[in-house]
Amino acid sequence: YNAHLKENEKVPGGQPEKAGEKPHEPHAFPKVPQTMVGHRQPMRLAPYSTQFDYETELCLVIGKACKAVDPADYRSVLAGYTILNDASSRNLQYEERVQGMFVFGKNLDATAPCGPWMTTDDTIGDPENLRLRCWVNGAIRQDETTANMIFTLGELVAHCSRDITLQPGDLIATGCPAGCGIFFDPPEAGLLHDGDLVEMEIDGIGRLSNRVVASF
Repeated sequence: YNAHLKENEKVPGGQPEKAGEKPHEPHAFPKVPQTMVGHRQPMRLAPYSTQFDYETELCLVIGKACKAVDPADYRSVLAGYTILNDASSRNLQYEERVQGMFVFGKNLDATAPCGPWMTTDDTIGDPENLRLRCWVNGAIRQDETTANMIFTLGELVAHCSRDITLQPGDLIATGCPAGCGIFFDPPEAGLLHDGDLVEMEIDGIGRLSNRVVASF
């Protein structure tokens, strides 16, 4: 999202593009299955995750094996859509980011809630104009629409499939809007803590709800 790109200029290893300039291509990184938890399941706060943050993201669910997808045909390979909280351990992420890596900061056990279910493509309406919102303990944190994404959903599917064969059930998270906790002043006021309730909602999909629980 354009506003999230701008706020990321404040962090170590931030986006190399000039302010307001569209990146040449999407930034991507893998997430291992162990990160995922379901709706109403606890999010794990690891003891060395000192800056635990939320990220509301529309998530595309691949419905059939595909490769080198044409951006204009991306919906033909989708089964549907869900919500992913791409929760990040910022202290780990920013240490890695200056080296061009996204590994531990994005892949700790039980840190990526997904759900509450999949909405099929034929019932979603226009996925390029869906409203996303996030609340922490009832307070609104993120409020944006997919119309303000830097890249279209078709461009993201094309990028991820250009030389990797995607399989049914694969997920493509599409990035988060501005309003992450790390950018609060001070950051501790926005970041997640033991016991916090995180709720995320996307038009036509539903509401994903998870509570943060200290390492379990």
